[in-house]
Amino acid sequence: MKTKSAAVLCVAAAMLLGGCSDSESVSRESTVSVPRSAETESVDAPQSVPNGEPTFLIGADGVAIYTSEITEVMISDPESPFGEREISVEELDESTFSSVTCGGFAYCHDSRINVNDVEEPDKFENGVYIGEELPPAAEYRRLRTGDKVGGLTVRAAETVFTRESELAANGSWLGWSSVYFDGELTVTGYITITENPLYQDGMVRLMPIDSPIPPMIYQYSEETGISHIPVFGDGYYSETAEINLGYLEGINADMDGLKTGDRNVKVRAVIGNVRAGGGTFPSVFGDLLRIEKI
Repeated sequence: MKTKSAAVLCVAAAMLLGGCSDSESVSRESTVSVPRSAETESVDAPQSVPNGEPTFLIGADGVAIYTSEITEVMISDPESPFGEREISVEELDESTFSSVTCGGFAYCHDSRINVNDVEEPDKFENGVYIGEELPPAAEYRRLRTGDKVGGLTVRAAETVFTRESELAANGSWLGWSSVYFDGELTVTGYITITENPLYQDGMVRLMPIDSPIPPMIYQYSEETGISHIPVFGDGYYSETAEINLGYLEGINADMDGLKTGDRNVKVRAVIGNVRAGGGTFPSVFGDLLRIEKI
């Protein structure tokens, strides 16, 4: 299990990635759970046995990846412009592949905990969580294109297996997932607008009290294999993904008097263009449409 300091570094990296929230792509380094009170509604029942042949790749749910689920296979090639080139699925080999992309799904899990120092101050000391820590868990499922999550619908999803993954040395090549949603998300939570003169002022972040978006954390535990654990931040301990809304100067919504330096202001927000990434920590990006302090 990661130490608190390592987890804080992950959160700091997520904050930097929030600066890319205006991009249409979710960073491969970023990383997202449906609370049990807001289960994902699947449009179609998943196939028990996909077409094609099983490969050596095993998903977070313990099920083998089949050739019919693969949309791209890359291998290293120093002579190619970007150092790698695409090959056919039939040529996929465990000893030579660089990355494998699977279209139509991402691996997600339920959020087991989401606490902050505003609502539960007895569990924090100077912003550091001092409550009981949860052990690693290995319950994962697939979030598929067409699934409905709260008021959102999954427009597109993909999962990538790569030799660059932290899990590559532990018998798995699961790297990251990305999900893009249609619709609008209405969520209540605590907004913080970060002062950071060394980078860029006014980073707008929202930690939901409860979010229907499933986190996708992929780490490794000797006891459980691919696993997820809560991440630590400044005043929270959670598997629910913080929502990165970009920078204050780029937001068109009326901010209801909110300004740089505000911390943990309770709000109700409506967010569009929601996209999520999964990897070693969860992250969600979106465009703020409306907000009100409550």
